Amino acid sequence: MTHQLPTPHDLGIPGRPHGARSYLRQWWIVLLAVLAGVGIAAYLALSATPSYSARATLSMSVAYAKSATDINQGATYARDAMLSYAELAESSTILAPVVRELGLETSPAALAGRVSATTPPGTSVLHISVSDASADEAADIANAIAAEVSEYAVKNSPVDADLGPLITVSTIQPAVAPASSTGPGLRTFVAAGAILGLLAGVVLAAVRQRYDNRLRGADDVRAVTDAPVMGMLERPASSRAAESVQRTTAVLRHTIESQEIHRILVVAVAHNASTSAVATTLAETLSDAGVAAQSFDGDLSESDDLGDSIAGVTIRTEGLVTRGAVALVSTRSLGDSADALLLAPSVDAALVIVDARRVRAHQLTTALRQLESAGVRILGVVVRRDHPRRSSTSARVPSALGQWANGLRTTTPATPAAPAAPAEPTAGPSPVVSQRNS
Repeated sequence: MTHQLPTPHDLGIPGRPHGARSYLRQWWIVLLAVLAGVGIAAYLALSATPSYSARATLSMSVAYAKSATDINQGATYARDAMLSYAELAESSTILAPVVRELGLETSPAALAGRVSATTPPGTSVLHISVSDASADEAADIANAIAAEVSEYAVKNSPVDADLGPLITVSTIQPAVAPASSTGPGLRTFVAAGAILGLLAGVVLAAVRQRYDNRLRGADDVRAVTDAPVMGMLERPASSRAAESVQRTTAVLRHTIESQEIHRILVVAVAHNASTSAVATTLAETLSDAGVAAQSFDGDLSESDDLGDSIAGVTIRTEGLVTRGAVALVSTRSLGDSADALLLAPSVDAALVIVDARRVRAHQLTTALRQLESAGVRILGVVVRRDHPRRSSTSARVPSALGQWANGLRTTTPATPAAPAAPAEPTAGPSPVVSQRNS
């Protein structure tokens, strides 16, 4: 009879979201980028020196004419002359007297950089604009330049002996102190900073999503290895914690019965990660489900004789197999020791624990290759949402579905241990931490 192993997807075990949902996980990067953009823009706007712009407008016309022809010729002369005066208004010829008159602490060349003189096409109108950190000073400079240009234009225009200068220059609009500074205000700066921050955040989130290869769920594990994902253990505080243990146990039980597995090595990939609580809880839930199971602590670090400790684990697991029970041997993580590789010949298969967000893709593939090289078959992978650290006191969870993390306690009294089996010869210390038969 062929047994078909149910997949975690069939059992409703969640994986990692793909597509737009996966990018939504990076929302905090976008938010931080927007806040940073707004903060920088606000700082630049508030710390920048304000600039005020004032404008004076002049008009040039013919002072007198004897005929219509003279009027047309005078108008043409005024338009052409105004183009020259626009250039002249930004030169030291005009600006040097203005600097002396107003007592400005600047040079004519530096002042020219803040002066703009323009003439609308086809007109004899001249706009003189001046920018300055002071609104009043900007208006004073613009009016002074306008007066200097007017005086120069009249002085250098054709003169009739009887009627006087041909050209007259009048001020259409004197410059007044502006009420507000020019350029983008605080709101504009903040809006621009928010937009730039948003764009930068989206790019950073996309880059992080592209190159962050931490394993977050079952889908990530399946993309890295062909080893079956046997379950997803939720956080102990989650309402789905007990259900996640039951689902994982159901898949594990089916695998054990269909493949006649009796000795299972339970090993984590992440550094400083404990698997004893997982092994204990799986052994207890397997026993509750009708499969006799016991958990062992395969920590070899405190042994004086490594060979005797490995032999002790081997003898005890063989004793369980003889009595028809399943042995789950928890070890220190592959990132911390070689215990799992040393115990590989003593077990039938390995159950690999992947702590979500702590294990990267290359770490999992490396761990699987090491286990396979040691001669142990990969039974499957279990993804753990929480990742309890290895306890210095080696405390273990006595029982309870879903309460598999170190340090948690259950109010349910622990089931009394089964009578001890006849003593078997072993030279090493007993690795048994918890055991429960059904």
